Amino acid sequence: MESSSSRFCDNCEHRHISTDAITWCPDCDEAFCLECIDHHDALKFAKFHKTIKLNEFDKLPSFIKDTSVYCRDHDHKCEFYCCSHRQCCCNVCLKESHFQCEKLETIQDVVKNVKTSPALEDIENDLKCIMFNLDSLIKNRQENKTRINDQKLARMEEIKNVRKLINDKLDEMEKSLNDTMKSDVKELSSDLDNFLQDLDVHKGT
Repeated sequence: MESSSSRFCDNCEHRHISTDAITWCPDCDEAFCLECIDHHDALKFAKFHKTIKLNEFDKLPSFIKDTSVYCRDHDHKCEFYCCSHRQCCCNVCLKESHFQCEKLETIQDVVKNVKTSPALEDIENDLKCIMFNLDSLIKNRQENKTRINDQKLARMEEIKNVRKLINDKLDEMEKSLNDTMKSDVKELSSDLDNFLQDLDVHKGT
């Protein structure tokens, strides 16, 4: 199926009208505009058709989007499933290629049996287990992320405190050195002044 950005309503195109489609019906294998999907949903045969918005349909994996309910060889709707060949088939396929196959079932019966199959219940349980494990993994990773962030903040605070201690110690050492230097300079200046005075006294005698 082409991208929804360039998809027109199939029903309108049958009447040579180009209208942007908004919804896809896998059962009809057609896209519908807003008006036509309302008419489609009102029809009795389409009562159980499960439609999907085209923008959501585009997000599906390609192998799902490329799946059609219509036979690729005869363009008829596939209504049977051949268990021997493991493939869906239409009425024409049935007559041409599967008339000797022993195990043929209608797709409706296959779907019905699948829904009530113990295997489906096992799959559902496995999926629940996987989802639980994924939730646990996500929660664990989120907790790890929070813990790492908390540790980072704690280390940053430690570095800040150590830096403050170092700065305080350097400030203390600087003050002590300045005080010592001032005291030494003052004492030296006093000694020089006294020496100069003594020289002046001796010079005058």
